[in-house]
Amino acid sequence: MELPAVNLNSSHQVLGKSNISAKNSSNPFELKTLQVEITTKCNFECKMCLHAQNSLISQEMSIDLFEKIAESLFPTLEHLILYGVGEPLTHPDFLSILQISRKFLPHKAKLEFTTNGSLLTSEYLNLILQYHIDRIIVSIDSPFIAKIKQMREGFTNEVFDNLIYLANEYHAGKIGEIAIETIISKENLYDLPFLIDFCSKNGIPQIFFSHLLPYTNDMERKSIFLPISEEAFRILDEIGKIGWEILDQIILTPKYHKILIADKHSQIKKLLQTIEMIKNKEIELDLHKITDVQTKKYSILEAKKMFTYLSELAEQKRIKIDLPPLFAESTKRECPFAARNALFITYDGSIIPCYNFGHEHSMIINHHERIIHPYILGSIADPETSCKKVLELHSILTSISTKVPYCGDCVYSTQNCYYISDNTGDCYGNQPGCNECPYSTGFVKCLFDFNSNRRKS
Repeated sequence: MELPAVNLNSSHQVLGKSNISAKNSSNPFELKTLQVEITTKCNFECKMCLHAQNSLISQEMSIDLFEKIAESLFPTLEHLILYGVGEPLTHPDFLSILQISRKFLPHKAKLEFTTNGSLLTSEYLNLILQYHIDRIIVSIDSPFIAKIKQMREGFTNEVFDNLIYLANEYHAGKIGEIAIETIISKENLYDLPFLIDFCSKNGIPQIFFSHLLPYTNDMERKSIFLPISEEAFRILDEIGKIGWEILDQIILTPKYHKILIADKHSQIKKLLQTIEMIKNKEIELDLHKITDVQTKKYSILEAKKMFTYLSELAEQKRIKIDLPPLFAESTKRECPFAARNALFITYDGSIIPCYNFGHEHSMIINHHERIIHPYILGSIADPETSCKKVLELHSILTSISTKVPYCGDCVYSTQNCYYISDNTGDCYGNQPGCNECPYSTGFVKCLFDFNSNRRKS
């Protein structure tokens, strides 16, 4: 199922060589970052990937379509990302795609791609680097071969060899930046210090960390984040402790010891005082998530300690790291695509507001399954495509923390609310619905900023 197609035809806002813009708009949008999915094919079967949960048909963007996109949109870009659901290096015309990219991109525009590293041999990398690549990101979740083979089916020792050669070329000044992208879960949390050591020993300067996006209930159990505020976590944890004490006094203790009714009442009074404090401070709190807090508390606290240690270790080893939050701060949400004036284009030329809305999939969040339908703004196949819907959505998502509701701490998010089953809309009337987006809270990463202006001369 796809969300209703949007008619983007308009006479005064045009998608073409002049870029996506609206000069007379009160909220002008000028496309700066573009992510292009050149293929949905992949030679790995990673457990944490959309491919493992969704039977995507392997499709490749034609060179003709890519060149049309390049001619229309690349001349004023600042940043081009060649990556989508698939492994970009499986595209048979990848080198031609790089050549076309450099032909139409401005001289100072950044060009990057993310890869699983399996096809990034020294011979192929030497050919790739002819096109002035600003960054290559390699997906690695553990330095231990046995562990990573479990997580990424298809992984071989050669990936590490390719990565080390890539690092050597980086230090020779042949590429702007290199990095590792790592998915954090209960499976690899304790491997992460060794991953930093691996990067330090092999000259890999940075790691982008992201939480596991739970497509299934099993993946949700392996994830290490809670879509609630840290304040809500502390309060729910306290309520849970008091609740167990009350149950212990009422149900368990009387079987063995005589206790005073007043003791029971003191705990109940403490519980009521806590709830009253919540009301007075107008704190959003979903009491149904007490079980989540109790279930994930140990993992969250362990991750918190681990993150502190990782930050210290990375500083000591001079490795740049970007750690995701463990809790959500609804007032600090940011749409990574809107904040960077970015759009996503799928293999068939469909224009999508963000990576998350590119393909049909489900995710587990707030005790329920949420279906994400593709949200198509238009198509590059129409040279007169308008940006009206892009502008409307951009004006909302650049202020997502105030214009889009957040369901994490809302009591209705666990009670079959009408607006949580899919991304059709939210309770503010926005379409599509970004009200449970794990990218806006920073739990899951989709776009990465550059750390330097270094590039191949």
